Amino acid sequence: MIERIVEVALRQRAVVVVAAAVLAILGAGAFHRLPIEAYPDVADTWVQIITQWPGHASEEIERQISIPAERVMSGVPRRTAVRSVSIAGLSVVTLIFEDGTDSYFARQQVYERLAQISLPAGVTPVLGPLASPVGEILRYRLVNCKTTRTSECSEEDVATPPRSLNDLKDLEEYVVERELLAANGVADVVSFGGTVKQYQVLVDPTLLSANQLTFEDVERALAAANGNAGGGVVPFGRAALNVRGIGLLRPEQVADVAVAVRDGTPVLVKHVAKVQIGHQPRLGRVSVDDEQDVVSAIVLLRKGEETQVVLGRVHERIADVNRRVLPRGVKISPYYDRTDLMHTTTRTVMTNLVEGIALVSVVLFLFLGSARAALIVGVTIPLSLLFAFIFMDAAKIPANLLSIGAIDFGMIVDGSIVVVENIARQVGEKRERGERHDLLPLVRGASREVARPVVFAIAIIVTAYLPIFTLERVEGKLFSPMAWTVGVALAGALLLSITLVPVLTTFLFRRGVREYENPVLRRLRRVYIPLLERALARPALVLLVAFGIVGADVAMARSIGSEFLPHLDEGAIWLRASMPANISFAEAEAMVDGVQSGVRKRPGIREILARYPEIDTMSVQIGRPDDGTDPTGFYNAEFLLVLKDKKTWRKELRGDKDALLEAMSRDLAPIPGISFGFSQPISDNIEEAITGVKGQLAVKIVGDDLNALEDLAEQIARSIKDVPGVVDLGIFRQLGQSNVHVEIARERAERFGLTVEQVEDVVEHGIGGQPATQIIEGELRHDVVVRYAPDVRDNVDAIRNLLIPLPGGSAVPLSQVADVTVVGGASRIHRENNRRYIAIKFGVRDRDLGGAVDEAQANVAASVRVPEGYTVTWGGEFESARRAERRLAIVIPATLVLIFLLLFVMFGRPREALVVLANVLITSPVGGLLALLVTKTSFSVSAGVGFLALFGVSVQTGVILVSHIGIARARGLALDEAIVHAADLRLRPIMMTALVATLGLVPAAISTGIGSDSQKPLAIVVVGGLFSSLTLSLFVLPVLYKWLAPRTAPLPEHEAA
Repeated sequence: MIERIVEVALRQRAVVVVAAAVLAILGAGAFHRLPIEAYPDVADTWVQIITQWPGHASEEIERQISIPAERVMSGVPRRTAVRSVSIAGLSVVTLIFEDGTDSYFARQQVYERLAQISLPAGVTPVLGPLASPVGEILRYRLVNCKTTRTSECSEEDVATPPRSLNDLKDLEEYVVERELLAANGVADVVSFGGTVKQYQVLVDPTLLSANQLTFEDVERALAAANGNAGGGVVPFGRAALNVRGIGLLRPEQVADVAVAVRDGTPVLVKHVAKVQIGHQPRLGRVSVDDEQDVVSAIVLLRKGEETQVVLGRVHERIADVNRRVLPRGVKISPYYDRTDLMHTTTRTVMTNLVEGIALVSVVLFLFLGSARAALIVGVTIPLSLLFAFIFMDAAKIPANLLSIGAIDFGMIVDGSIVVVENIARQVGEKRERGERHDLLPLVRGASREVARPVVFAIAIIVTAYLPIFTLERVEGKLFSPMAWTVGVALAGALLLSITLVPVLTTFLFRRGVREYENPVLRRLRRVYIPLLERALARPALVLLVAFGIVGADVAMARSIGSEFLPHLDEGAIWLRASMPANISFAEAEAMVDGVQSGVRKRPGIREILARYPEIDTMSVQIGRPDDGTDPTGFYNAEFLLVLKDKKTWRKELRGDKDALLEAMSRDLAPIPGISFGFSQPISDNIEEAITGVKGQLAVKIVGDDLNALEDLAEQIARSIKDVPGVVDLGIFRQLGQSNVHVEIARERAERFGLTVEQVEDVVEHGIGGQPATQIIEGELRHDVVVRYAPDVRDNVDAIRNLLIPLPGGSAVPLSQVADVTVVGGASRIHRENNRRYIAIKFGVRDRDLGGAVDEAQANVAASVRVPEGYTVTWGGEFESARRAERRLAIVIPATLVLIFLLLFVMFGRPREALVVLANVLITSPVGGLLALLVTKTSFSVSAGVGFLALFGVSVQTGVILVSHIGIARARGLALDEAIVHAADLRLRPIMMTALVATLGLVPAAISTGIGSDSQKPLAIVVVGGLFSSLTLSLFVLPVLYKWLAPRTAPLPEHEAA
């Protein structure tokens, strides 16, 4: 079959050349259409249910919203986990689905069940945006050009008076968001920071009582005074007129609304309350560089969309809004843009690829001594890649820079090298001997001679990648596109090596090829052959060394640390500051900004970080956005630090990001009461998506009692604290939020003629404040909130003395009908699969992740007793690493068995297959393991994938050599003579294939640029392993063949086939 393909290709040479041209054209089109991301979307399919119930404590949110939602959603098909976070005023329930679940299917299943959730009156759940945790592609703020001049501002803008935060927030929510949401591919625009305008009616309870009014009277009056009515249609001659009742309130009319009439005189709102313009209670604040309080927003990419394309549309929209829509003096100014990361990563990967191709081309020319031969082999590189792009575009398989950057072009052209080298050698030999020959039959014979080994060798390389397709979740999504890209590119290279390559040699070798041997190779041959003959004479010594190498492999493997995945350097730092749970907004601002006067004068976190010249842009967000997409409070401040190019960093840091983190950690450590955690913008979101906890690693303690959970968390944290390498240790505390409990005394309330509902209305409406109606101003809508004046509700004593109007017109203090006390409560409550849990987060720095976690687990097991009914689980990257290791431990042996079967099919005898496989297992791992040790690189999934690729490529050397030993024996040579003859004859193609495969990944192995991290361990393993395989296989494989091969020679017919 294989030889038949070669035969047909040489008979239809024009068709083959035209087909190659068509392949190039179609491949270029596919490449243009194929979405290529800097970092793949590795998150699970998830759906969030966001429910806001302002004014209610975490315990109420859990009991009345989160638990009912969990109960209903437990029956959703293909669900793997249900998590929830309950904080004051907000519940976020997250459903995680099985790998491969369609996002729209998942959302539909959740949406259909929303109505089944039993919720308090007036509470409405909504689904979170159809976005991924890696979907934050742009952050921007609205700037007043008068106070903050940016590149978007003109001279006219600078001369325009600034607008208030209320006005900027209105522009953001009613103008900018609408425009950006219209850009195809944008899932949502999340507004963060600024103030939401509100008309406030601040009621004086004394004046209410004096006018014999209740709080509800004021609310009802405002609602009744605001509205339009429709009176249908009336005829007017030949026309029909619409009848409209116009009664909408204007802002200046709110104070003059009549609440009641006393003795013929109306009691107006302004008689019992103060009306003012204010803003809603703040949920968060954003600062950017020197701007302390800005209106900002985050643009989220719709799941499945291409980042670069959508960002292009968003930038076009921003330019249009700045030019045409926004009023003079206000501009949109981005401060974080995923485009920067994509361009930097693309530049790093493409530089590695170009350098790899250049090295491969130089090696080809040096070994073949013919530019024409090198050109023939080089042509297969772009055509193979374009072949892969066509397949991936047709199959809708996404590509990313890891999948492209991990392609070893030396490995891609190995088959073509063997074919071209064999043809060139035979043509050159004919020319050296002065023999006349017909080129076409010679090419046919030379191609058929090596076609079978080439096909099987490449098939085995592809087989080595099969375990990658069995990886799950994060690791599967990260590496399966790479496996598809490499596998299909190899398939294309294989097809080209037995079709296009022989055809091109018939055109380019017409004038012959001079037999050429590189001087270095000539000298190497003179050294190698005598050494090989000695090795064959002393096989026991060589085998002893071989088994010693296996022992060294085991020792090295035990001394190499482990981690899940190397982190993509995003060129930015995400710093989280966790403050006390009951901290106020003002105090959180003081911790972030510092106190500049008085006895408490101290620097804030922003001031400390501003001392670092390596930071290009610094933004800070305190609290949470308005839409509830990030369930946190004022106790949480997050810093986005966009870094400058490492070339501009201070010399003492040497461009080392870990050194920068260590310095920041030291400078921030003296701040009391705050724990810090370092990550990166994308990594932080992925870590939270994996475990539900913001941290690289997480220990979850599952149980029911919050106090017991906190105690266990304290014990475990103490056990982990002193483990070398552990950093950023912190407990996600559930308790610590003080609550003012107003416990209604029913009997006392009933004596005054009050119901529980009436007293609770005072608590909810009078103290908390509720919108009575809305003021509509054009397209804008602002709440009119009725609330007691601040001086009667701003402390516990004032709340106790708050007057409650009685039906008879008098009033009674709240303390007469309720017990008002301050008690401790929960700040947030985490749940997973219907049970509460508390989490401990930590990271690992300057040590391998696996070793640090193993030691931490041992410490916890030795010092912490977990009571019955409570369980401890370890999650995050550690959990993912163990899952991948368990899967690979099953699949890799199965793959080796499959490789053995392919070798058996090729050779027809088990012993020869065993020789090749044993040689790979002896000679390849040692170089890969040694390379990891020397470069201080931990074993990770990326390194594991590198070993898979290494085994596949290393088989090729054995296949080439063993095949030609068999041919030599079939021609009558003795065993040792056949081995030496084959080794001498195939030394050049073996050296070429191994060297080009090695050098093709050298740039990726030594690269330090942004975007190199994920592929670097893979490249290090392949480069190191191929070097050891090349040097050792030349001796170990011949000796293994002599030891294990059958005593009888293969039949000539078999070898001819």
